Amino acid sequence: LTQADIDRGWYTPEFAFTVAPVDGSAPAVTVTHAAAPVVLRDGVLAATITGARADAGRDLAANPYAVGTQVPYTFRVDNRSPMVVTVVPATGDFSP
Repeated sequence: LTQADIDRGWYTPEFAFTVAPVDGSAPAVTVTHAAAPVVLRDGVLAATITGARADAGRDLAANPYAVGTQVPYTFRVDNRSPMVVTVVPATGDFSP
């Protein structure tokens, strides 16, 4: 970790190494890896979730929902963080 990583609140794990036989019988191979960012403190994840009925033009007074009616709904997630964010409803009769 660097001070910049700590100040930013996240870092991306990266490493590289080279493998080669001691006797030189084969060429050296370098292996590298970069993983997903890791959060180091609270407040780094920043997502805004908005949503609304997808039938906003429906007159609910004249045509109310009935028991068992599926309500069309859309939502949008705007992720302003460096991490991938997965959002699914936590409660209710929704499916992702």
